[in-house]
Amino acid sequence: MMSISDGRKMNSTGKVGTEKTDGKEDNFVKSTLQQLMLLLKKRYVGFGLVGIGVMMLGIVVLYVLVRFCRVEQNIAYFIQAVVSIETNFVLNKFVNWRDRKGKLFPQWIKFHTTKIAVVVLNQLLFAVLVYFEIHYLIATVIGVGVAAVVNYFTNDKIVFVGSSQKENTMLE
Repeated sequence: MMSISDGRKMNSTGKVGTEKTDGKEDNFVKSTLQQLMLLLKKRYVGFGLVGIGVMMLGIVVLYVLVRFCRVEQNIAYFIQAVVSIETNFVLNKFVNWRDRKGKLFPQWIKFHTTKIAVVVLNQLLFAVLVYFEIHYLIATVIGVGVAAVVNYFTNDKIVFVGSSQKENTMLE
């Protein structure tokens, strides 16, 4: 509520009245919170949150390997990529695509198959960026951004599409 010079209050809809509200502001807050909760339930928001968390984990792993373990940057990047990919699969399978039934092993195989091209692309992109003297951590963030778009669509359309009898028996 905003105060008007004569003591009356202006509510969020711009109407001027007394300090008493008719509950519309409470409904607005509840409605806004409900819309926020619906948004958080959407798969792409969860995917983004998982991605950010995994990216942060990967950067920490990369930093520790390079800074404290003295691992060469390209090798350290590859190691953090493996850690990040496995963490990403587990979180996406059991959080973001938990509603899609399917056997773990076939989904794991499809997930990793789709990641092969992304890992190669990221490794090449990382090497080029570091060659042009982009800091290795910045190069990592750029690679993650490029991969995020590709990964969402491959997860949604290829990896976690649900199960059919053919899919389940194919890799057993």
